[in-house]
Parts: sequence; structure tokens; C-alpha cells
Amino acid sequence: MAYRLATRVVPFAGRVQERVNGQQQAFAIMDCAECGMLFGLTAEFSDRRREDGESWYCPNGHLQFYGATDLDRERAARERAESELTYARQQRDRARADADHARHVAAGHKAYATRIRNRIANGVCPWCNRSFENVRRHVETVHPDHTDELEA
Repeated sequence: MAYRLATRVVPFAGRVQERVNGQQQAFAIMDCAECGMLFGLTAEFSDRRREDGESWYCPNGHLQFYGATDLDRERAARERAESELTYARQQRDRARADADHARHVAAGHKAYATRIRNRIANGVCPWCNRSFENVRRHVETVHPDHTDELEA
């Protein structure tokens, strides 16, 4: 069965309806970006190439393809913005966690210092855990290398 394509000079690229072998067929008429030759693709094939991004060849063998559509560019921009937002939220959460950890560490150091001060105030040497009436004199005689720590 031979197919006869309707011949028609089209001054613009677009879609036309033609009868091929007794059936109505829609064609996308376009020109080659390389050689300028007008040629037709079935509308179905043209739509499929727009969706899947695959390439095809003009009758003279030049590679053809559809570039990114406005929808594709908008979708990529939205995905990029969502990715940046997700990254910013992760950074914020990580900074909050680091700040909470630092607060907990500082609270632990403060509690430790308070316990040591209270033990010294109650007459207990923080280095040998023995009780003395005068802890300062004990530290100056028995632990002279820790005298400056007792001042703080």
C-alpha cells in the first residue's frame, strides 16, 4: 500500500489537516533549523517528541529537537527553589540543634562549678575529698599547684 503525502506550500510553520489515503491526518509543519527545508511530521509524533525530549532528523539528515518549554523552565525553577528552601530549613534546624547542645553543655559546666564551690564552702577538698575546717590552708600546703584554681 503506497502512501501519498499531500503536497502543499506552507508559508509558516504550524499544523495543517490533510487527507492521506482517505483518512484525515494532522501534520505539524516545520522548517529545519540547519537547512531551512519545510517538512511535516504527524501531529502525534510531534507531540510525543515535545513530551519525551527525544530528537529526530529532517529529510536532509539534520538533527532536530524541541528545546525546553516555558513549563519545563518554570518546573526547573520551582524545583530549584524548593531544593534551596529545603537546604535552608536543614541549615536552620542544624543551627538550632547546635545552639541547644551548646546551652546544655554550658549548663552542665555551670552545675559542675556550682557543685565544686559548694563542696569547698562545706569544707571538702575537691582534689582529695577529705573534710577540713580550713580548706584554703589545706590546699595551700598539700595541693600548692591548685592554689590559683581555688581563687577562681
